[in-house]
Amino acid sequence: MHKERLKISVCIVTYNHAAYIHDCLSSVIAQQVDAELEVLVGDDCSSDETRTIIKQFSDKYPEMIYPIFHKENLGSTRNYQYLINEASGDYIAQLDGDDFWLPGKLRAQLGFLEENRECSAAYTNAIVINNSGDLIAKFNGELPPQFDLNFLLEKGNFLNASSVMYRAHCKYQVLKVDGPILDFHAHVLLASQGYLGYVNKVLVAYRLNSTTSITTARRDLLMELYWKGILSAWKLGADENALRHCMIGFYRSLIRSALTRGRLKEALLVSDRMATECPLVTRKLFILSVMTLPLFLAKEMCRMLGRRIFKGGAEILFDR
Repeated sequence: MHKERLKISVCIVTYNHAAYIHDCLSSVIAQQVDAELEVLVGDDCSSDETRTIIKQFSDKYPEMIYPIFHKENLGSTRNYQYLINEASGDYIAQLDGDDFWLPGKLRAQLGFLEENRECSAAYTNAIVINNSGDLIAKFNGELPPQFDLNFLLEKGNFLNASSVMYRAHCKYQVLKVDGPILDFHAHVLLASQGYLGYVNKVLVAYRLNSTTSITTARRDLLMELYWKGILSAWKLGADENALRHCMIGFYRSLIRSALTRGRLKEALLVSDRMATECPLVTRKLFILSVMTLPLFLAKEMCRMLGRRIFKGGAEILFDR
């Protein structure tokens, strides 16, 4: 352990989160951890009462909560990059303004990262709730306490962004990214700096499809940014088999989305463009993804039914 007291910079990105930001900030203040906390809250020109609520908290906790009220809309990525660039802690913890933490979250991760120096970041499990706060699911089942970039690619986008805490020097990988970035891309960049750690405890509450969620508003952008993350992993030298596995998963999501909207031709055009950007992408890979999609969906349905019939409890969002 360091002789001096450690410092954790909590970076909160928020936009029109008046319905959620009180729970978010309260959950940070309630954390009991042997470290100094610096809470940077970046509001991206909210048009509701978000800023008023943030100011109430900063007035009450002026030595902990530092509001940053942007004068123009930056978008979530530039907002987040601004915050981490300003962060001065030994560690950075990310939290979206519509999510919140459960007791013991920071303490568990700080202990893990101090004991496991080979890990660049640590994540935790999360519960999934709706806008009313009702339990929908858990993010994950049991996961290895440490894993690498290839494991991440094979499993897909299964990590909860509001659960991550990472070593401050890793922020420069995120700061170098030009344009919007998806959580998965950030996980890839952190995995390029060391192993990813995982605390197998539910310590975060994630709101599924909140009113400002990208998964609700921009499915096309979501897929575009997911592909950007896969390309980043390829350029970082990830294992080709792991990359192909990840690409098949991406194709399945792309095809499902296209079929839902009746735009399968659109998926083919995206596939052709992908092939020009990465030599691992072939038409054979696309066809394989189409052929295996029914089997994948059948297995997914069987797992869901089996869990409800025999195990009970909350659904697991990423059980693959």
